[in-house]
Amino acid sequence: MLPVEVGEATICHLLKDLSINEECMKTELDLLDELREKERIREEVCKQRVVRRYNAKVKQRTFQKGDLI
Repeated sequence: MLPVEVGEATICHLLKDLSINEECMKTELDLLDELREKERIREEVCKQRVVRRYNAKVKQRTFQKGDLI
């Protein structure tokens, strides 16, 4: 087994450009609001679908005053 120095940088670390990483992070932050809005819309669509399915199974019953229930 060969000992590896702790302070030695790996190839991935040497090739990483921090300015590109910062630009990508800024882009992700800019797109975050749009992503949240898309997910909110998707959530509302799912809720509406559940309500439609529930309402399709429910039988409507009307009662008049004086009916025995």
